[in-house]
Amino acid sequence: AAGDPALGGVLEPGSDPLGRELGGRKGVQGPAGGQGLVGGVRGVLGGPLGRLALALLLAALLLGYLLGSIPFGVLLTRMAGAGDLRQIASGNIGATNVLRTGNKGAALATLLLDSGKGAIAVLLARWLGGESAALVAGAAAFLGHLFPVWLGFRGGKGVATFIGTALALFWPVGLIACGLWLASAALTRISSLSALVA
Repeated sequence: AAGDPALGGVLEPGSDPLGRELGGRKGVQGPAGGQGLVGGVRGVLGGPLGRLALALLLAALLLGYLLGSIPFGVLLTRMAGAGDLRQIASGNIGATNVLRTGNKGAALATLLLDSGKGAIAVLLARWLGGESAALVAGAAAFLGHLFPVWLGFRGGKGVATFIGTALALFWPVGLIACGLWLASAALTRISSLSALVA
């Protein structure tokens, strides 16, 4: 199916069907005769290629959210026998609060997994649907950490997930965000302020 001219190679890993089609159809007339991007969007989504591209974006959205919503801090804390992380100290589900339980290994694992789930969501979506899908998956992973369905939509600050997502999308931005967070944490020792700065 990847070589089918009717699909324009949309199923090739790493292709960006929606971005490519919108870029190539900006002058398409819409149903009302309007020109420009709106007409192009209507023209793209009205055909089989457009519907497939939209399905890929929806799949990236779902993939990113489900990965982002995995509460690694809660899971690792329970596995370590420390109880429900949401009932400890600040009640946050991130690595900083895991560290307050005294388990440095679990805190480090939480940090790596929370950042990794954002990066994995972006990389998988990029391989499946190109850059447009990667952006959607990254945003969805971040929101999934903030509002996980498994915890009644009450999640963490999303700093690690944001940094992992940013590193996978555009690594210089990720490094800058990471540097700002580390500098703020070192100067203020206040995790919430560091998160706002990052």
